[in-house]
Amino acid sequence: MNDADQKRIFSILIVDDESSIIQIIANILIDKEYEIEFATSGKLALEWTASKSFDLILLDI
Repeated sequence: MNDADQKRIFSILIVDDESSIIQIIANILIDKEYEIEFATSGKLALEWTASKSFDLILLDI
């Protein structure tokens, strides 16, 4: 197995009620080949985390 076969895609959940902020963050991260999901409320974020684990969760206040 070489390094390319072992490359792991990290998953990130972005949580913010402002869609423009989600888009800005996603645009920065998308080129890094992360798997990006988003939620526009705490309730939706909890639903996501109940069904999937994330390597990083970026939260708005």
